[in-house]
Amino acid sequence: MRDSTLRIMIVDDHPVVREGFAAVLREAGIQVVGMAGNGQEALTLAAELLPEMVLMDIRMPVMDGLAATQALKQQFPTLKILMLTMEDSPEYARQAMHAGAAGYLVKHSNADQLLRTIEAVRCGLFVFPPMLAAPQPKTVPLTQREIEVLQWVAKGKQSGEIARILAIETRTVETHRQNIRDKLGLRSVAELTRYAWEHDLL
Repeated sequence: MRDSTLRIMIVDDHPVVREGFAAVLREAGIQVVGMAGNGQEALTLAAELLPEMVLMDIRMPVMDGLAATQALKQQFPTLKILMLTMEDSPEYARQAMHAGAAGYLVKHSNADQLLRTIEAVRCGLFVFPPMLAAPQPKTVPLTQREIEVLQWVAKGKQSGEIARILAIETRTVETHRQNIRDKLGLRSVAELTRYAWEHDLL
């Protein structure tokens, strides 16, 4: 972690889980400004504490993490939200992205993975698992990796950012982008984004 000024709020309905994550963060020098047991409490506390980042569970009573994420992003557009959940599910990951989350991590990840993901999100990256890539439809003449690259292009990411997200070389991303353009006969980002939406890749 770059310094000790990052202010994080933890939202999870299990007190033991909240305390466990809090201990990891504090040991890394991160300031845990507050903890909430459901999405509604998170909205109230966020307005009071103004955290820079929220670690958000999905399944919670009163208001779940997806609804809370959407509400928080509407109220605090610059707030970074990292979904931290037991749901190892492409559909939940996709819903989290659409709600405004900047990252998605399963709870069985180790402490190092958690801290690396927090730092990546803090730096402005979007961190979602490879499982988020949609299955390749028969009507889409792209490889699985090309679909992943197309998804991030459609979300406005540059080649260097996509390379970091997918953990590949920038020149490899550029090659994939050229192959996508050649296969689809599309050149602009707007055309590629429209194609991704029309083929249910987002």
